Amino acid sequence: MTWNFTIDDTSPLVEYSPYADGDKANGWSSWWSGQGYGYSRPTKGDSPSGDSLHVSSSNGATVSLRFHGTAVSMYGRANCSYRVVLDNGQHEGKADGDLLFASDQLSLGDHYLSLETIVANPNLQQLDFDYAVVTANTPQVEQKVFNATDTSVFKYTGTGWQDADVPQVGKFRKTSVFDDTVSILLPRGTAAVMAHGSTNFGHMLYSVSLDGNVVGTYNGSSFWLVPDAMLFVRTDLDLGTAHNLTFTNAYHGGQVFSLTSVTAFTTTGTGGNSTSTGAETPSSTPPPRSTSSSNPTGAIVGGVLGAVAALSVAGILFWWWRRRQSHYRPYFSEGRTPSTYGDVSTVEAPYASSPVAWPPASTPAVDTTGARRKGKVAALALPTGAGYANPATARSTTSGPSSRVDSESISSGAPASLDINNIVELVARRIDRGPVTTSEAGAPPPEYRDEHITGR
Repeated sequence: MTWNFTIDDTSPLVEYSPYADGDKANGWSSWWSGQGYGYSRPTKGDSPSGDSLHVSSSNGATVSLRFHGTAVSMYGRANCSYRVVLDNGQHEGKADGDLLFASDQLSLGDHYLSLETIVANPNLQQLDFDYAVVTANTPQVEQKVFNATDTSVFKYTGTGWQDADVPQVGKFRKTSVFDDTVSILLPRGTAAVMAHGSTNFGHMLYSVSLDGNVVGTYNGSSFWLVPDAMLFVRTDLDLGTAHNLTFTNAYHGGQVFSLTSVTAFTTTGTGGNSTSTGAETPSSTPPPRSTSSSNPTGAIVGGVLGAVAALSVAGILFWWWRRRQSHYRPYFSEGRTPSTYGDVSTVEAPYASSPVAWPPASTPAVDTTGARRKGKVAALALPTGAGYANPATARSTTSGPSSRVDSESISSGAPASLDINNIVELVARRIDRGPVTTSEAGAPPPEYRDEHITGR
């Protein structure tokens, strides 16, 4: 069975270089349709509204994603050129509407996808990244959500853990103590797992371990309070064994890690395998012949009525049997690709009010717990003056075939995995350090001023 899940631009699973939050002229800037750019706001950690994008007008800026699956699509807008690296294959990027790139014939396994901007005129060109959709394979599963406040399910170690309840987030647990951990034991039959929590100004690095092995270190810092970001996803778990999933606060500087929930997708064991129960059938033995001297016409009429009744009963039984079969037919049939995490919906694309101002459009989005489409709000007035392309110019630069590739055009292999111990590099890639030219191990970026750290 195949299904799709969405990774929003606000997820720490998305890697931005040279940084994720700062001036778009030199890296990436987070942008919300209800508020605008995060770096330009006087306070940090505000609750945003509307739709989010990550925007860059910097030449050579990259947005990357590591995933396990058979297909991937990246959505956004671009009026600049860009190159695409999928595993070890390189391709020319050509946007097709809001589709930046798609590949739907990958071999099942781990893959690496990166888009790099080619900007000739930073005053007129930029790339906006919105979200990615990944297709993965699992058996038929059911969803089980575990809230982080349930201490009968989660095991906490360390001295910093606190219960918290914020209206925008709900109930969750957080810590600001380095090396505090939280673990959950996933039962046998778990095919996939997702974790969600808030990211915010004042959050920093966290690492994730699966069965004792570190599988990634991610950066939860943001200029915004994002209430339900996807912190982790894994879709290739061994069904035959239980798994231990652990999160660790991986930064020394007193910054926050928070966890809201973990969702396990476990095999149902019965879905699609139920069968209808046997039904009692009418007897085929003819009724005893009457010994009375009744009129033979009555006997004929009686025989005809009996046959009609028998056919009616048979028809009813057949209808009942077909209905039972339809009722037990598995919902996720072969070849279908519904989202396991929510209904497929159509939402208004944010580009009508985006920094580049393309004409309005609608785009299908998978409404998932990991990538909540933010809804419709009053559009923010577009910035004016230099730095924003004329809509006609923007559209003329995105003509041509869409960036779709198949497995035959991709060479095997993948770039070397990220060095999870390089904390300074991770910090630098998340928040713009401004004019600072040297990094100090353990020092937070200068944007992390104490008066703005909310700790949510």
